[in-house]
Amino acid sequence: MTNENGTAAFAHEDGVLSNGASSKPQQDLASDWKKEGDRALVLLVAAELDHCLKLAIEGMLLPPGEREDRLLDPEGPLGTFGSRIELSHRLGLIDPDYVRALNLVRELRHSFAQEPMAARLDSGTHRDNVRQLVLLLKNKFPEDSSFQRLWTHPSPRSDFEYIALKLIAQLTWVIGKAARVRPIWS
Repeated sequence: MTNENGTAAFAHEDGVLSNGASSKPQQDLASDWKKEGDRALVLLVAAELDHCLKLAIEGMLLPPGEREDRLLDPEGPLGTFGSRIELSHRLGLIDPDYVRALNLVRELRHSFAQEPMAARLDSGTHRDNVRQLVLLLKNKFPEDSSFQRLWTHPSPRSDFEYIALKLIAQLTWVIGKAARVRPIWS
């Protein structure tokens, strides 16, 4: 999300951006996900996380000037989820555990995109990937009692939804904190 100056705008939990515009609150996002099957959920979460990474990176870059900007376009050098994860890490926007978490989501997305419509989060490697996400992030948020309850009554889908909201909230915070690079002679 960018404001009229082309800089990143921070989305608060209520969906109001720091520049006064509004975005979809996380409660609405979660509500929308409830209407979808596991396959659509994974694809939507991955797309949202990819979009958040794009916004965080854009928030740090100078505007393209007079020419068309293709750097972050799907066919551009930073147009893939994987390349955005790597660049975000190299820029210091996300730590190695966050990189692992995003790569697990990216693996789930790839797997669900290639599988038949009946793919489910509670089966096979999908369940294992969700469990890895839980274990990875559970240690990052020891004070979060909701995280401590994850996997005690296994529901990979609800665990994935909760983790996705947590990841999106953190990236939204990063978007608001990303500082644009200043040219040397400005």
